[in-house]
Amino acid sequence: MSLVFSLECINRKTQWITGHGVSSELRARLLERLVAFFALPADRKTALHCGKSSSLRGYESVGEQRLEAAFADQKEGFMIGADLPNRKPFSPGAESVAQQGGVPRV
Repeated sequence: MSLVFSLECINRKTQWITGHGVSSELRARLLERLVAFFALPADRKTALHCGKSSSLRGYESVGEQRLEAAFADQKEGFMIGADLPNRKPFSPGAESVAQQGGVPRV
C-alpha cells in the first residue's frame, strides 16, 4: 500500500469503492434492510449475534469492538459477506446468519 493512500485513509476516515458491479438498486435495498434491522428491539438483534457464527457474520452491539483497550466503538454493526468454502479461521459453517432466520436476503 502506498504511503499516499495510507495517509488518505487515515485523514479522510471514509473510502469509496467503485467499479464493483453492485447496482445502485441492490445497494439501496441493502440500506433499507439495515435501517429496518437496527430499528428492531435489542433481543431480536442479539438473537443474530456474530458470536453465534463461526464466520463472524451477524450483529454486534455498541461497545463490543475494542481496537484499543481504553476505547470501545460507539456503534452497532452487522457483519455480512458471501458464503465461501470453509477457510480457517473464519469459515461460514451451517449456522450462517441467513439460516438462523430473522434477516431476509436482499
